[in-house]
Amino acid sequence: MNIRRWFGILLFGCFILPAGLFAQDEAQNEEFPNKEENALCLKCHGNQVYPMPVDGTGETVLLKMCRGDRIDTVAYYKGNHGTFTCTDCHSYEYTTFPHNPNLRLEQMPSCLDCHDGDPAVEKYHFESIDEEYRKSGHANLDSTLFSCWSCHNPHSFRLAVRTDINISALVKYDNSMCLNCHVNPVNPDYYLGGGLDLIVAKHTWLPKTENHFRNVRCIECHAKINENVLVPHNIVKKEDAVKRCVECHSTDSRLLHTLYKYQPQQARQTKGFVNSVISGQGYVVGANRSILLNRIGIVLVICTILGIGIHTTIRIILK
Repeated sequence: MNIRRWFGILLFGCFILPAGLFAQDEAQNEEFPNKEENALCLKCHGNQVYPMPVDGTGETVLLKMCRGDRIDTVAYYKGNHGTFTCTDCHSYEYTTFPHNPNLRLEQMPSCLDCHDGDPAVEKYHFESIDEEYRKSGHANLDSTLFSCWSCHNPHSFRLAVRTDINISALVKYDNSMCLNCHVNPVNPDYYLGGGLDLIVAKHTWLPKTENHFRNVRCIECHAKINENVLVPHNIVKKEDAVKRCVECHSTDSRLLHTLYKYQPQQARQTKGFVNSVISGQGYVVGANRSILLNRIGIVLVICTILGIGIHTTIRIILK
């Protein structure tokens, strides 16, 4: 019995498991046919160190890869640009190593260089997004330090807002873009100082501050709503940010035009709740109102008043 068991384990380990892994690799290669071509770049840029040949000696030394040039390969192939080859955006001259130093002056493509006028992404209104961005406070920053890529890393960005129905994960993912500049001291080019404690301190006027941070995105209050785009990009100055509670805590909650905007419009009125989309994810005071319960409450109040009136009238008559 033991012999058969060990033989089965040996068979699985030597033949079945490798065959499964091979099949998985084949499936991944079919999904990402660019992997083999990208391997030339990622063998250096996907690691913390890379080998640099020493001129005339035939030897190599290991050098540290700069943080800004390092790519998380797992995040890259999970991102929206994961099907691209590196040379789709970068010069083909990068396939020669060591790289020509002049390539650092290469002008990187912007979002609209690829997405402008493309019928495949027309529904996302990239032109409107670019127009909104140019009105924002971010557009006034030094373009050499700040661009679309500062928030939307082309090597890992994914359109979570259109695919992820987990609101908590969505909030965390989107807020991380803001905090990458406004909190993170590891990012010295963009670091605005102060850390998370200072960010929280600046929002102490907001009741249950940390609870808000966990459940809504920064842009819910710090960006102007545009019905033509799913995610607002017109970031306003801090003095123009939303500070009225009723903006979110009402029947026509601001959140329906921002955070929950990706949900189907019809879903808002199909479950008996004015803001049914929010009711399925959490509770927002003033926004989660049931029409049915409101009507029942009104009927109960009327019945109570009538009951008291009838009772009082009868007591007066009998007296």
